[in-house]
Amino acid sequence: NEFLFFNKKSLTESYEEIKCKKIVVDKDNIETIKEVCFIKEWLLYENIRKYDDIDVYPPPLVCPKNIFNLWTGFAMDKIENYENKQEAIDLFLKHIKILCGNEEPVYQYIIRWIGQMIQFPAIKTTFPLFISGEGAGKGSLMRLFAKMLGEAKVFETSKPSRDVWGNFNGSMNIKNVKTMVIKSFHRFFGSTNNEEAMNPPKGDRRNIIIRSSDELIGNTEHFTKIYNYIDDVDAVKSIFEYFKSIPNLENF
Repeated sequence: NEFLFFNKKSLTESYEEIKCKKIVVDKDNIETIKEVCFIKEWLLYENIRKYDDIDVYPPPLVCPKNIFNLWTGFAMDKIENYENKQEAIDLFLKHIKILCGNEEPVYQYIIRWIGQMIQFPAIKTTFPLFISGEGAGKGSLMRLFAKMLGEAKVFETSKPSRDVWGNFNGSMNIKNVKTMVIKSFHRFFGSTNNEEAMNPPKGDRRNIIIRSSDELIGNTEHFTKIYNYIDDVDAVKSIFEYFKSIPNLENF
């Protein structure tokens, strides 16, 4: 579930210790078996799999046959057998509703925002920003995302100016490594303790600013259950499948 990029020289150096057997026929038509460097043989293989280009085609996009698709899917998509845990689903839905300030329209919007992210990751959308006191549970939602989607697909930072759109950062743009331009399907999600973190312009359609309830601050019992479920594959898969089952999200 990870792609590594090499030029020919570094690829050969990285895997030159891997050997394979090769049948060699001499001029007298006598066959002998020799041990050879696999990677050098493979690079010269006439039927090697080849593509014209690479790109990212998450669902619902369909990748052309001549393009190598860098999309790898989500972590919980790879889990097939699991025990459904409805109590975990109920607890996290309650947690999300509290983060939505217990406002039903906001809650309905956010669970569909999450569901669309899972079902149709190619669709770009709005930026939800949750405002609350420290310890209200915003970080728990990010931890759930990382478990559902995969650690490599979730990046959290308190300094996006440095770590996301900065000139040199290890997550988005590695220094001294040749860059390539690909389509962006990032979704952005924010949280803050600052009551006036954003001053959106009139008519703003991109930002969803939510004042969360602070009722979970100090609720040790609630967060103990939350953390236990986050570490439970069956629980995370159950929650993932709930979001995956929400209907009519292609045009949400």
